Amino acid sequence: MKRLLFLSHRWLGIVLCLFMALWFLSGVVMMYVGYPKLGTAERLQTLPPLASAGCCVNLEQALAALPAGARPRSLRLTSIGGRPVFIAGLEKNRFAAISGHDGKAVGNIDAEAALAAARTFLPGQPARYLEALQEDAWTHSRALDGHRPLHVGEMDGSDDGQGRTLLYVSASTGEVVRDALRLWEQREDLRAMEMGRLKQAYDEGMASGEGRHVEPADFLAALKADQRRRG
Repeated sequence: MKRLLFLSHRWLGIVLCLFMALWFLSGVVMMYVGYPKLGTAERLQTLPPLASAGCCVNLEQALAALPAGARPRSLRLTSIGGRPVFIAGLEKNRFAAISGHDGKAVGNIDAEAALAAARTFLPGQPARYLEALQEDAWTHSRALDGHRPLHVGEMDGSDDGQGRTLLYVSASTGEVVRDALRLWEQREDLRAMEMGRLKQAYDEGMASGEGRHVEPADFLAALKADQRRRG
């Protein structure tokens, strides 16, 4: 009975240590592998020049298309799907889009419009519509709340099919608001590395032999003696 108790204590400790190691490694990954973020400079680099012909309605007409009682905190002119669009930032992290051609509010963005925006963002790449979602592993940021639901498109600019890029398009404005460049492959590589380390630790524990009873005082004395020998 006593031997069974010691063996149970030993292997329970090994299992718990493996979980602690996994927790530690996942924390390191969270510290140094950030979530994807689409900065302003990166977004502007992908936009085509705005055509001067037919652009754009005056600000008064654009602001008149906002919902009744809306108080814009910001207003900018951009290009979405090759068309001029005013984006108004509203209270409570909400956004509204107004067409620069006719000054009318842009309605809910559908899958076809989302794919058009994705193709403009990464021209020349095969595009495939995946789904509309509220949140996934790469879109936890509260800054995206005003753009939900998000349309997800998959772009593939590689010859081997391994260079996939996920583009998240706002259902409110039609803008690409986030990209996740090959992060899925990176996450799978990190997961495989962690599992390999855990498997190695388990194999070393199994190969260390059966457990035996050791008096705590003798164990500490042996550790101190070993430390003295090493200087």
